Amino acid sequence: MIYINFNGSLHFKTDAIFTSQNRFAFGDGFIESFRVFNDKITFETLHENRIKASCEVLFLELEKFNLEEEVSKVLIANKLKNARVRIHFFRVGNGRYLPETNQCDFLVEAEDDNVQAFHLHTIETISLSKQYFKASHSLGNIKSSSALLFVLAAKEANKNTWNDAILLNENKAICEATSSNVFIRKSDGLLLTPPLNSGCVAGVMRQKVLQLLQQNSYQIYEQNFTVSELENAAEIFLTNATKGIQSVVKFNNKKLENNIAIELVSLLNKEIGL
Repeated sequence: MIYINFNGSLHFKTDAIFTSQNRFAFGDGFIESFRVFNDKITFETLHENRIKASCEVLFLELEKFNLEEEVSKVLIANKLKNARVRIHFFRVGNGRYLPETNQCDFLVEAEDDNVQAFHLHTIETISLSKQYFKASHSLGNIKSSSALLFVLAAKEANKNTWNDAILLNENKAICEATSSNVFIRKSDGLLLTPPLNSGCVAGVMRQKVLQLLQQNSYQIYEQNFTVSELENAAEIFLTNATKGIQSVVKFNNKKLENNIAIELVSLLNKEIGL
C-alpha cells in the first residue's frame, strides 16, 4: 500500500480523508513539487521560502509545518530514497467563494523514482499556444492548485502533435510553457528568461538556474522578449523542479542547440553534491 501524509498523519492513499465539500475541491490553494535524491530534498531552503511566499499571497495560515519532517514521514513509510514529491496546500473549511477561515491543510505524496541525479531531458518539438493566454498579475507567480489553463494548453499541443506549448501573456510577450519556465540563448550568446511580472510561475528551478548562470559569468537577464526573438533563438530550454533542465530540440521545425542546457545539468548536480 502507498502512504500519504495528511496534516502530519499517515494514511493509505486510498483512504477517504475529506469530503467533497472540502475546499480542496475549489482549487483554493497551491502546490509545491520537488525531487528527493538519497533522502535529501533538493534546494530545500528555496522551496521553504516559496511555500511561505505563496501562503502570504493567498492569505493562508500554515502552522507548525516543517518541510523536511513532513516529507520524511512519507519517504520512510513508503521506503523511498529517491522520489518525486508533491505537496498540496489548501484552505480549511467548507464555505463557498468567501472562505470561513485562512487556516491551511496540507497533503504530501511521493512517487517512487530510482533516479539519483538530474539528467538532461529533451522535448522534441514545441510551438506557441494559439488559443490560451496567461494574465500577467501576481497570482500567476503561484503554482496554483488549478491547472486548467495548462491542461488545455497541453491538450492543444497534443492535438497539433507538439510535445509542449509556450504561452504568451495578454501583452503578447513570452510567459512560460505548460509546466516549466522558459529560457532562450540568442545567437550573440545573451540569455533571457521572462521576468516574474510577465505572469510566469516563480519556479524554484528557474531561481536556481538564474543563480548558477550568474555565478558562472553568463550574460543572463530577466526581461520580456517577443515571439520573433523566440523564433530566432539559438537555444531554448525549459526548467522545473522535478525534471530539472529540458532542452528543446525543435521550435516550429527549426533545429536548436543544447550547449547551455548540458552545462546546467552538470552545474545542478555539483550544487547538490553529486
